Amino acid sequence: MPVKKINVSELSTNQVLARAVVNSNGNILMYEGARIRKENIQKLIKNNISEVFIEDNMLKDAKVYQIEEIEKQSVEIIKNIIETRINFDLEIKEDIGLITEAALNIIQGIISNVDISNCMLEVRRESDDLYTHMLSVAALSTIIGIKAGFSEEQLNDVAMGALLHDIGLCDVTVNFFDVEMDRMPAAEKLNYRRHVISGYERVQSIKWLNDTVKTIVLSHHERVDGSGYPFHKVADRIPPEVRLVSICDHFDEMVNGIGYKKRKIHEVVEYFRTDEAYLFDYDMTSQVMTTVAWFPNGTQVVTNDREVGVVISQNRGLPDRPVIKIIKTADGIDCSSKNIIKDLTECLTIFIVGTVE
Repeated sequence: MPVKKINVSELSTNQVLARAVVNSNGNILMYEGARIRKENIQKLIKNNISEVFIEDNMLKDAKVYQIEEIEKQSVEIIKNIIETRINFDLEIKEDIGLITEAALNIIQGIISNVDISNCMLEVRRESDDLYTHMLSVAALSTIIGIKAGFSEEQLNDVAMGALLHDIGLCDVTVNFFDVEMDRMPAAEKLNYRRHVISGYERVQSIKWLNDTVKTIVLSHHERVDGSGYPFHKVADRIPPEVRLVSICDHFDEMVNGIGYKKRKIHEVVEYFRTDEAYLFDYDMTSQVMTTVAWFPNGTQVVTNDREVGVVISQNRGLPDRPVIKIIKTADGIDCSSKNIIKDLTECLTIFIVGTVE
């Protein structure tokens, strides 16, 4: 990683030390990899440290990407297949080409346009279209797959499998949008859950699809603790490609209300961190949690100081600590005309406690 030596007076918060800082007595003041805070700068000055080495390519502000932008080249392709050709034939050369083109477009679009090391994704959409959900899962899975070091072959399988993973929902006869699956009557719940079998039946004999893609279709509702369906597989029996798609699928399901009531992003994050922390691959889940913006830009938030603010930018790797502009004081006074900006990586005692509809 590129390293740059700079004067302490030029340091800014959120930069990262490339080398440890030692005082005149040989005691370590700050360790390599530490993120600079205001109090750190004061400490360095107090200890007569004039220069430090920082990581040269560490950017403070994360580049924000909206999943819709990543998907847009493939939306019409999948929409045509899912909405107007529900009974499409995966053995027909034209349909093979359409699905393959969509998967490759997603992968190439991400590789070409997304700075993986510095990205923050916004999953914010009011659509309840099935094709949009499948595209969202494919895009998110591909990005996390790249971060996790998946090979080109694995990424192709992930993108293709994610594009097809919920194809069995075309055969479901009950409403599954913005409803809690677990609260459905038993017969309706069974009808919904059968979509993994139905989807697999559509793809199992397709020679041009490999076994990993077919397994994603069949097993994307399996959970590492064995509580999933249809076969209650446990972690070591679930391929990594399937584990990844299952996380991204569940995340997007809850945000966009597929088999669940719609939830806000930060509510889904909290759900993953508490109620469902043991259901998914820990490392992959952590990647998702640090890649998705918990409070997308434009979200109105409430702080523990009872102020209301608007999120205006994201901090890399710190999705719960965005930069906000205060628009209403704790007393309810409108201050939107004033430029009161608070970076929550610097305002360490301020936390977001809720959002405003």
